[in-house]
Amino acid sequence: MIKVENLTKVYTSGFFKRTYHKAVDAVSFEVKAGRTLCIIGESGCGKSTVCLMLTRLLDPTSGRIILDGRDVSSIRGRELKEYHRNVQIIFQNPENALDPRIRIKDSILEAIRNYGIVPRGSPEEKALLKDLMGMVGLQHEHLERYPWELSGGQIQRAIIARVIALKPKVLVADEPTSMLDVSVQAQILTLLKRLQKEHGFAMLFISHDLDVVRAVGDEVLVMNRGREVERGGTESVFRSPQAEYTRNLLRAFYYEKEVVREESYVAADQ
Repeated sequence: MIKVENLTKVYTSGFFKRTYHKAVDAVSFEVKAGRTLCIIGESGCGKSTVCLMLTRLLDPTSGRIILDGRDVSSIRGRELKEYHRNVQIIFQNPENALDPRIRIKDSILEAIRNYGIVPRGSPEEKALLKDLMGMVGLQHEHLERYPWELSGGQIQRAIIARVIALKPKVLVADEPTSMLDVSVQAQILTLLKRLQKEHGFAMLFISHDLDVVRAVGDEVLVMNRGREVERGGTESVFRSPQAEYTRNLLRAFYYEKEVVREESYVAADQ
């Protein structure tokens, strides 16, 4: 289980006159193994900042991050490296997540060898690569290709393979399907849920698409201006939101979705 308590991030600016901006303000939650917590809210509400702090790619100003009962908020060196193995992240844009100059195989091997998962150049290493390709729905031939030779969905599958190779306890998914076609989005979401069931990792999932949130989330955390507005079971929040902000957020999303649907019908008729 991963847990955060009063997680806060404050940015400062100015030299003669200091100004302060709270990007995240005392947010608390926990995600148990095999469960998914989705964070929703408008752009700029602090969702991605929470992700970066949870993965320790960004240091929190205050608050605690606790993994399996241990405070990891200020660890450094080897301890932080091991934490990064246990808490992995999938970013929004798959094309920017892999080095375009090296093959898919080498990108995955870089992670495997960095943590000594299996002996370098061993039969176990080759077998692991083969197994990973099967897990994420890619062919063995994809290992020899460069990122620019693959589609966005195939790149995202390769990224997931690299992540799963490290056997993380927590997976942070920051808009992992927003740059993909709708049909491919569904495939990637199904893949993530299947892998979660097989490997038991906790997942923190961020998305602007509330239909996606409803499909994958066990719980939902609603944020506005860096603060928690509402938190609860996914169906409970969607069916009977308690906060006015949550009701407005749901209302705006489904209104916009209906407008887009009507516009598509008009275009098809024309």
